[in-house]
Amino acid sequence: MAEEVEQKKLDFAEELKRREEERKEQERAREEEERLEAERSRSLQQQQLEDRAQEDEARLRELEKQQDELRRAQCQKEEEAACKAAERSRMLNQAGQRRTVAFSLKPSLL
Repeated sequence: MAEEVEQKKLDFAEELKRREEERKEQERAREEEERLEAERSRSLQQQQLEDRAQEDEARLRELEKQQDELRRAQCQKEEEAACKAAERSRMLNQAGQRRTVAFSLKPSLL
């Protein structure tokens, strides 16, 4: 009977040890799964950030292109305005010279 009690004690101790090992193994598996999930989450977040950065860069390039086109259009308008003003000034100057010449010629023609 003492042997049976001793055997039951040993069986019980082995059962406790086995359960503890199983619990530790489950804990390790759970930690590994959490680590993998966190890694997947970080990877996904990093990919989303990279995608957003690419979209932002594309949008920035588009905005810079639009701004450059606006600047060029503005410069072209300014140049055209300056050319028109110069042409107008030239025409007015020529018209003024003609009038001057016309006035100076009238008395000599008489």
